[in-house]
Amino acid sequence: MPGVVLYVARELRLARESDRRYHAAVTQTRRWTKGSYEVTGGSALLGVFGDEDPLAFENEWVRVLLNKGYKVAPRPKFLPLPVRDVSVAATPGAGDGRPLPPPAGQAPSATLLFELTAGGAEAWPRAVLDKATVSGSVRLSYTYPQMLPGASARVQVHGARVYTSLAATLAKAADGTLYGSFADIGRAWNALVRDGAVTIALAGQGSGGGTPPADVGERLSEQAREKLFDVLFVGYLPPNPPAAGSDGSGDGTLYALRWRSPADAIDPSLTITVEGWTWLSASLEADLSALLGALDDSYLHTTYAYASVPVTVA
Repeated sequence: MPGVVLYVARELRLARESDRRYHAAVTQTRRWTKGSYEVTGGSALLGVFGDEDPLAFENEWVRVLLNKGYKVAPRPKFLPLPVRDVSVAATPGAGDGRPLPPPAGQAPSATLLFELTAGGAEAWPRAVLDKATVSGSVRLSYTYPQMLPGASARVQVHGARVYTSLAATLAKAADGTLYGSFADIGRAWNALVRDGAVTIALAGQGSGGGTPPADVGERLSEQAREKLFDVLFVGYLPPNPPAAGSDGSGDGTLYALRWRSPADAIDPSLTITVEGWTWLSASLEADLSALLGALDDSYLHTTYAYASVPVTVA
């Protein structure tokens, strides 16, 4: 359709309700003890990955398109692409609480429920009010459609070379574990492909062969990273994690290479084929600090635990 630009979110944000308020709440539970209230725990609800509001970004998007030579329409209309297979996982900081599973029989959604410890129920409101830093992150995966020319990619991981490269770029624990953030690993993947530790052999489909356009090669590289991420990495908590916000490395979830030494390295491979409308995989991650920092005090609530008080009737 001329003048229409389709888009998909590339940044994980809080979802909004129909009244434009965030789909979020943080509740602190207090109990009267020895003459004062103490925080005993709490809960939180965070909805993520809601529809973007094109009107909020339209002027900026139009300016970027026109600067890139877009001439189909002077004022294009932006429409979101459909997404499916949405899954979301959260990793709160150690000691802050835990994510709760969805109720039995309820399909997975992009709304997260948390049970907070006493420490978490004090730290999370500070992240809202004072924009303080808390540990942990939210990772969301989904698929979206894109029209692509016929192409295929043979992806080969050269395990020993991958280990050597990651040993020079990721952090290393005392026991030899190599680890980094989701963003660290994304940057490392690009270097692995560029330096040949991961080779991606591209070809157009059909007997004629040929080389697909460069942007298709980038899409196939992204798909290879998505499909191999959980094969190569696992969530990780260092023995002595840095304090949240101390150097930026303690804010989000960390992931460790599954290989503890070069001897553990393997050489997995896969083939990816695309043609026409293809559902591509994507992942987004955001620190809990950033999500909570978008809220204000209207999203904070307090409940009081019932107390048993002895009463003497004269």
